[in-house]
Amino acid sequence: MTETEVTTRTTRIGNWIITLSPGDVLTVPTDLLICPCRPGDRHNSGLPRQIMANGGKDLEREINRKKEDITPFITGSYRLAMRRIASIYHWQLTDTRPETVAMALKTLLNAAISEKVQVLSLHSLQAASYKIPYRRLSFQLFTAFQDTKAPEPIRVQVTDSNPSFLNQLAEVLNAKP
Repeated sequence: MTETEVTTRTTRIGNWIITLSPGDVLTVPTDLLICPCRPGDRHNSGLPRQIMANGGKDLEREINRKKEDITPFITGSYRLAMRRIASIYHWQLTDTRPETVAMALKTLLNAAISEKVQVLSLHSLQAASYKIPYRRLSFQLFTAFQDTKAPEPIRVQVTDSNPSFLNQLAEVLNAKP
């Protein structure tokens, strides 16, 4: 199979339905980029725009400084309340090897179960457009507050413009423990 022949595939792991599909990278406004803070840190809404103003050098320095005390390789969080019924969480990784992405994905999914997350999507961000010298991935957790005793399976959308990465990620996710 060549890179251009990769098609959308769906795999199920426990209560997760994971869809892997080739596609364009996600582009977002700079004011929605993740701030380099650990989950739980107070978020400064003006920080993302400030740290991107000089070509991302401040962001790169902050991530490198904090990389060692963040597990697993999660370097930022940003939360936006939507109409009091949902929240959006963005996560980014500096280590984008398939093994690391799979580990972080499973970690977030385990956490998502307790928060009744409906949809988790994973996109690649085009680092070149932000002049940041490493490839990044953005997790988006769309959290809705459901009052149900039998929640639906957590649906995960993984989109990336690199079919080889999707193939490797699929192999890692489907590997026997």
